[in-house]
Parts: sequence; C-alpha cells; structure tokens
Amino acid sequence: MKNTCTMDAKIGHYFHKATCVVDAVSPRSSSDSTLVPSRDKLKIVYDAYTQKASRNSKTVVNFLFLHGSGMNRSVWEYYLADIIDNDSDWSCGKILLIDQVNHGDSAVLNKDKLGTIFDWSDGARDVCKIAMDELYPKPANTINVVVGHSMGGFQALCCGVLYPGLFQLIITIEPVVLMKNI
Repeated sequence: MKNTCTMDAKIGHYFHKATCVVDAVSPRSSSDSTLVPSRDKLKIVYDAYTQKASRNSKTVVNFLFLHGSGMNRSVWEYYLADIIDNDSDWSCGKILLIDQVNHGDSAVLNKDKLGTIFDWSDGARDVCKIAMDELYPKPANTINVVVGHSMGGFQALCCGVLYPGLFQLIITIEPVVLMKNI
C-alpha cells in the first residue's frame, strides 16, 4: 500500500489541482430528484488535474473517472501518481474526478435539495456536460477516456450512448448493467 503523504506529494509535484463546482443538468429525469423541482438546482463538485510540465508526445490523453455507488471522487486519487509514470509515446492531459450529485462533496452542497430519486442516466448527462466544458474543443491527437466503476461503469457506458464520439475509449470496472433473462 502506498504511503498517503508520499502519494499526495507526488501528485502535487506533477499536477495542478482545481476543485470546481458547476450546476447539474436540469431538468432531471424525475421531479422527485429534488425536494422542490421549481426551486432546487443541484450542484456537482469535481477536481480537475493538469500537468505542471508536459512532455513532448504525439498523443495527449485526457481521463475522466466515475466512482461507484457509496464512494466519492477521492477513490481515484490513488491512481493519479501512476498515470503520470509512464514511458509510453503518450502524455497525460487533463484528469477529472467527479462526485455525483448525491455523493461526496456534491451531496454536502445538495443536502437540503436532494429528493428520493437518483436516476443514474442523469449522472451520465452531468458527466457529459462537464466533459464538453472541460475537454472541448478537442485538439488534434487528443484522446478522451472515461473510466467508471460499478454505478460509474453504467454511467460511462451511458455517456457513449448519449454522446457518441465524446470519448474515444470507455473503460468499465464491474459495471452495473441490466440483462433481462430470456
């Protein structure tokens, strides 16, 4: 297991970090997503990491990470230090770690607004909105990758359906997907 202090120092050595707050997509799929739909607008908190010094490379890869249910964006920080350590022909561009509206710091901001329904596809719509704001216009030789675990895996796949071409690679880790028995 990595030493947290060492990991934080390494991340801080390689990346600039900005914590951002944006409006979630509105309207939501269900009026029960918020307590008072006509008044309540949900917020999303995410971290944007950019490299302090970029390498000369032919390809730049941007990453967007989506956590599973019951988790928050910080679960992905463990991997940041390893992403930068690569001897490949590509370099890391921007890395985005997102808290869904009812998880982590987003849930804290939305605590008096959240209703009883959270449609995962709304979370995917939020992700696509952030990706379009942060990663586009996309320079030539840039690849956008979305990585999702569990609920985040579902949302990553949903991003591919909602906005084909937004991400050039979708990586899922134990995604929650529905299969009907035939």
